[in-house]
Amino acid sequence: MRRRLVLFFLCLIACTAAATATAWARHRRRPAAPPTGALLYPLAAAPTISGNFGQYRSDHPHGGVDLWSFLQIGTPVFAAADGEIDYLKCSSTGYGRSLYEKLADGRTAVYGHLSGFAPKIDEVVRREQRRRGEYHVRLDLARRPIGVKRGEVIGYAGDAGTDVPHLHFEIRDRRGLALNPDDAELALNLAGLLIERQQWAEALQLLQGALTQMPDNPEILNNLGLARAGLGQREQAEAAYRAALARDPRSVKIYNNLVKTLLEAGRRDAARDVVEQGLRLLPADPLLRSLRQAVATAPAGR
Repeated sequence: MRRRLVLFFLCLIACTAAATATAWARHRRRPAAPPTGALLYPLAAAPTISGNFGQYRSDHPHGGVDLWSFLQIGTPVFAAADGEIDYLKCSSTGYGRSLYEKLADGRTAVYGHLSGFAPKIDEVVRREQRRRGEYHVRLDLARRPIGVKRGEVIGYAGDAGTDVPHLHFEIRDRRGLALNPDDAELALNLAGLLIERQQWAEALQLLQGALTQMPDNPEILNNLGLARAGLGQREQAEAAYRAALARDPRSVKIYNNLVKTLLEAGRRDAARDVVEQGLRLLPADPLLRSLRQAVATAPAGR
């Protein structure tokens, strides 16, 4: 009987290990997942802006932002939101290979300097190129647009029409006028990634811009506190967290961030008041209860 049990557990361990290895292999083959939100950061690379909106070029202001691909050609480009590809171009100048996606809200997202298109788009392009017998094409697909989903790979970053690989990303309004794509939604997503990488100053810059558009958004205020805390600006971090709590008094993660900042400053009494404030609203919350214990055992400060 004992021998059978041993054999059973050995088989179970072997099967579990095989399943884990298979899952890991599948995970490694999967392209990097874009962050969630209304507008996704559209490039599968560490978020870095190498050219700003409105930056003056030789004869014109920059109509979008340049997203750095770290000199890599072929980095996947994601659809920033659900929409339809209704126009595209292949050229040796300008944006080179470029896609124009009509978003559900009427805006247009432009993806420029691509090294290639996703297969279902590339098939349409190559068919037209063969028909015309030339590389340079401009395709108006308004009558038969190509539907895409947020996060779907639609192309690959490159250097078509330019000399340094990157993704030119642009947002235009219904009239075709360029907007700053660093809007609050995209900025919040990008700032979250920058905070994970401890790029505090870059995250702070984005969040300050987002805050001017959405001054009462508790998520922006909370991330602003994280960026301030990362830069050692504890008083400003505390102010941001308290402003976030005023707008979302039931957010446990904001309580956690504020208490951590107060304890790091040696302000145990203030941290205790914050925890008790949270427990009055959420008396059974396990994180707030553990914070109460952490505050009780923290060294007394000023």
